[in-house]
Amino acid sequence: PTLGPTTGGTTVYIAGSNIHPPHGTNALQCVFDGAYYEVAVYESSSLVRCTTPSVAAAATSTLHIHNTGATYVGSLQFTWYPAVQVQKVQPVSGPIGGGTHLTIYGSSFTASSSHQAYCKFGAGTTALVVAARWVSSDIVECSTPVNAVGYVAVELTMNDQDYSSDEVM
Repeated sequence: PTLGPTTGGTTVYIAGSNIHPPHGTNALQCVFDGAYYEVAVYESSSLVRCTTPSVAAAATSTLHIHNTGATYVGSLQFTWYPAVQVQKVQPVSGPIGGGTHLTIYGSSFTASSSHQAYCKFGAGTTALVVAARWVSSDIVECSTPVNAVGYVAVELTMNDQDYSSDEVM
């Protein structure tokens, strides 16, 4: 994704061409605005993976790939947004057959034309994920999936990777 929370930890894949394998420890790096250097992982001559650092405030940074100081990929943009927080979900129950219109209230719900928001019901390998509809910076809507009887935590992502961790039921 091209955006992620200020808490960092977003995995970013950068595609390019003729990227040479790094020589030495920490030789391949993702550089954010020349201020944040993160060790990158060489996947292939056309793909590099890195993890975003945490930052103090929402911002947009230019991202470069450096290999022993040489720039191998042109400039890309990455935007940090405040971490998504889920505070309340309404209604708090619905039929196990799914389809209940759910309104999620919280903060830092960032709209993006290039990324779909998703609601996640439950955790781990049994979690169910459905597309969400952004309404405002503090309201998102989705429909509940078919689920077993019982309460599950509802979490939200704005970049299809970094979910909230508020465990609101």
